Amino acid sequence: MGGNSACSSCLAGQFSATAAAGECANCSTGQISAASGSASCTSCDAGKHRDTARTSCVTCTSGHYTDISMVGNTACAACTAGQISAAAGSASCTGCDAGKHSDASRVSCVSCVAGHFTDAAMVSNTACTACSAGQISAADGSAACTSCDAGKRGDSSRTSCVTCSMGQYTDVSMVSNTACTACTAGQISAADGSAACTSCDAGKRGDSSRTSCVTCSMGQYTDVSMVSNTACAACTAGQISAADGSASCTSCDAGKHSDISRTSCVTCIAGQYTDVSMVGNTACGACSKGQYSTSDGSAECAVCGTTTYNPDVSAIACKECPIGSSVPAGGGAFKQLRSATDALLQQAVTSPTASAQQECLPLMFLVFHFMLPIARIVPGSWRDGLVL
Repeated sequence: MGGNSACSSCLAGQFSATAAAGECANCSTGQISAASGSASCTSCDAGKHRDTARTSCVTCTSGHYTDISMVGNTACAACTAGQISAAAGSASCTGCDAGKHSDASRVSCVSCVAGHFTDAAMVSNTACTACSAGQISAADGSAACTSCDAGKRGDSSRTSCVTCSMGQYTDVSMVSNTACTACTAGQISAADGSAACTSCDAGKRGDSSRTSCVTCSMGQYTDVSMVSNTACAACTAGQISAADGSASCTSCDAGKHSDISRTSCVTCIAGQYTDVSMVGNTACGACSKGQYSTSDGSAECAVCGTTTYNPDVSAIACKECPIGSSVPAGGGAFKQLRSATDALLQQAVTSPTASAQQECLPLMFLVFHFMLPIARIVPGSWRDGLVL
């Protein structure tokens, strides 16, 4: 049997580091030998990986990389989510700037569209984040969203601020609102872009659109405790407000009453009156029987005198008793002689008041009621001399 006649060179991808080696060894994982007869294998540079034959280094494609800690790799690693490698042969991946995100292939950064953002804490994002409700980013590539000023709100696309219409508002505590708030009942905002609503002055009320104050008509009012009213209040019975825009209603003076519209005071006619206890009246009171008032605007009725009477209500004067009659007067000496029924008459005789002056008593009636009781108690000889 014959011996070896020559040495064979190691194939590419193999090596022999010592003389008299019995056989060549394959390059270790991640290393290559590009030519035959290699005494050693070499690692691929960062940004590359070895091929399966271990004979050449392959450049990493965009979106992939290898770094110095990965020189033994047989494949490039994909960039992590939100990072990119824009060029082939990258030794590392980079995060996108604020206002951008990585595309799906991880080879380029894409600017956030208006209404979205990424900030410095979000550089590894694969997508931009929508602005929160009531905030906006008006331009592409925004690193943050901003709140709208008071008097405005964010639109539904979150790309612009919309001015609040009259009758609505937003204030500094509502800067993240997606809608303006209507003014509360009785308050108004008269201009677009209001940061607050205001109450109407006394004597006025807010209209239904909450954009303007309406002056109260005569007969109505609003006061400082009613500044949020949507309607003016009618004056109470017996009171008036004579001018538009009244902050209160007033009572009519004695001798007057309020009209039905509650806009003016009406003077009581003769025969009627109102006094200080009747200032809330809507009508004058009639003078009672036995009383009268001779002039308009009376605050009280007078009582008929001792020789006059009045059988009617609302009289403007008293009448004199006709011949053959009189108004009872005196008679105090006979009180103890009268029955319970006669006592009522005696009271009228002793105190001639309005009730006594309602009618005159016929003279014969007086004789009967005052002389007859006397005849009943005088001695017989005296009584015989009385002619009744």
